[in-house]
Order: sequence, then structure tokens, then C-alpha cells
Amino acid sequence: MKKVDYVKTKSRNKKTTSAADIPVKSLDAHELQKCRKILEQDGEIYTDEEIEIIYNYLSEMAEISVTEYLKSINYEESNSNVEGQF
Repeated sequence: MKKVDYVKTKSRNKKTTSAADIPVKSLDAHELQKCRKILEQDGEIYTDEEIEIIYNYLSEMAEISVTEYLKSINYEESNSNVEGQF
């Protein structure tokens, strides 16, 4: 989903990303205000674009977490089925 560039170093290839590489979903006014209220509780001020970037980043991290969790559940289920066959 996000663009990843590879930077060649002396010892290895390293993945690098920046906020500009993360696709930004436009939030409607209600979603934007809801996010702003949560993010600005500590007194920091964020632009609409920053809020959208943070929202998209957190959404992507949540999607990865859920995907990995479901993979682990499927792995555990497939192993328990195999063990029961013997």
C-alpha cells in the first residue's frame, strides 16, 4: 500500500519511508473533527493534512496487526488439525 524505497548502504539494503510516501485518504469534516479532538488533547495543533497522514498511518498499522493476528490464528488452527490426525 505504501511506497517503499531501498537505500543502498555499505553493509545492507535498508527500507526507508516518509510521511509523503503514505497514501492519504481524505477524511470528511466529521471524521476530521473527531480526530482533531483526540489528537489536540495535549495542546499540540495539527493541520488537516497532518491529521489525515496520522489517521492513514494508524489505519495501516491496525490493518497489518489484524492481518498478522488472523494469520497466526489460521496457523494455530491448521497445526491443531494436523496434530489431531495422528
